[in-house]
Amino acid sequence: GCIMKYKKFFITMFVLILFSSLSALLAPIFIQIWKTEGTQLSLEKIMFIVLLILISKCLTILFTVIRERFAKDYNKANFKRYLSQIFDMDYDCIIEKGPMNLLERASIAVNSIYTFMTTGYLQIYSSIVVAIVCLILIANINIVLSLIMLAAIPINYFGYKFLNNNLKKKSEEMQKQTGEGFQEILSYVQEVDYLKQLPDRDIIYAKLDNATEKIYGSMAKVNEYAQSMTVVLEGINEIIKILLLLLVVYDYSTANSGLFSIILVTMIFPLYFYNINIITNANIEKRNFDIAKEFEQELIANIEKDGHAHLDSIDEVDINIDQLKVKDMVLPFVASGKYKKGDIIRINGANGSGKSTFGKGLVKFRDLGNVKFNGIPIGDCSNVDVRKNVEYVVQNAPIINGTLKTNLLLTAEGIDTKDLENNPFIKTILEKKTLDDEILANGANLSGGEKQKISFARALLSGPDVLILDEICSNIDKESRDDIYKYLHETRNERITFIISHDDLPEGLANHSIN
Repeated sequence: GCIMKYKKFFITMFVLILFSSLSALLAPIFIQIWKTEGTQLSLEKIMFIVLLILISKCLTILFTVIRERFAKDYNKANFKRYLSQIFDMDYDCIIEKGPMNLLERASIAVNSIYTFMTTGYLQIYSSIVVAIVCLILIANINIVLSLIMLAAIPINYFGYKFLNNNLKKKSEEMQKQTGEGFQEILSYVQEVDYLKQLPDRDIIYAKLDNATEKIYGSMAKVNEYAQSMTVVLEGINEIIKILLLLLVVYDYSTANSGLFSIILVTMIFPLYFYNINIITNANIEKRNFDIAKEFEQELIANIEKDGHAHLDSIDEVDINIDQLKVKDMVLPFVASGKYKKGDIIRINGANGSGKSTFGKGLVKFRDLGNVKFNGIPIGDCSNVDVRKNVEYVVQNAPIINGTLKTNLLLTAEGIDTKDLENNPFIKTILEKKTLDDEILANGANLSGGEKQKISFARALLSGPDVLILDEICSNIDKESRDDIYKYLHETRNERITFIISHDDLPEGLANHSIN
């Protein structure tokens, strides 16, 4: 999709690269013409050659500038596409693979696609043209030289192909290992309060040894193999170049070639091998590109199931569950009943009985089985429509960097600041904060109660027909808890509310229960 969208750019870049590559050939072509005509070298000719080289370099710089300015939009589009595919994955698959792991692989994939599409893919054709012209020019001087140069192509091609096949396997393993390693490190680093209070963090660093070994050990293995093999292949090329130069010098010493020939081969050899490297190195970029596309296919293969039934609103929830399944695990959760707006249902039960799984199932993170919205089986309902009408609020309130207003209106649209200030529940938040107050990472400058109030208010602003609260009041102060329960009671007719809680609820709040 992104490739077709930026088709004009790629065509423009190809033309620019072709002109840049051909301009690099102008100097040796003119020298070949002068050599054939028997023209003597002069200061004007030297200056002309310098000018041609400058033009070639200017075109290369222009290509680089245009390409990198384009990079922002192209990479952003690709990254957003990967993010969308990650979020569309099956819930348990995201958890199993690890969000950080997936994010790390997406970042690498975006860079791999960009590098291949803007360098290897575009430059390989112009490099083939340049290499062919170089061979023709050298053949006019010495056919043996051109044959030796021609032999460098299969040596490089098959050498790099062998290298790339092995590197692909090693790179796939490296991406997996680095993603897992960063995921583990992030699980520690994000717990700032806990880490800061430790008098000695050496034990934590020791526990992270395995994670850092995964990251840098896998990188070292790939780099060790890639660089060693590259040195071997570059060494072969150096031997070929030295052999070619020795033959030219020998020809010149035996008066079989003139000064123009020396100048010509001196200019062509670096140009030829530079373009041969582009052709062969394109395999490496193609390998990374293929890994990126395979990652995309992996994401698509794990996309969550969706339904097609449309829901404008949810007026009734019909539940008839005798157990819940999460992969191979069976949870002893039993629930039945029909609920309408105004109902507040308390869900209680032992740890591990499936309460949170039930809550996540109502937003179609997991398969609930026999549950219906407005008489429609939940599995048949559109995921988007379900999530427009159902809000699931978790105990660990998600807080982002930004202002209080940004946190409240994270997904809500068209809400005026005055409407926020006049909302009776949000007023309780604004007693100690302003909408423009900056919220630090993970809500570091908020109390537990303030975090839950923000999370709760954010859910309310979307106007859900079904609201699921998963232990959001279990670890907050009494004042915040009272504010939340009071607002739920006063506005109960606006929604169907499920409250997962081990704690006692205010008398008269819940009119149904699931135990």
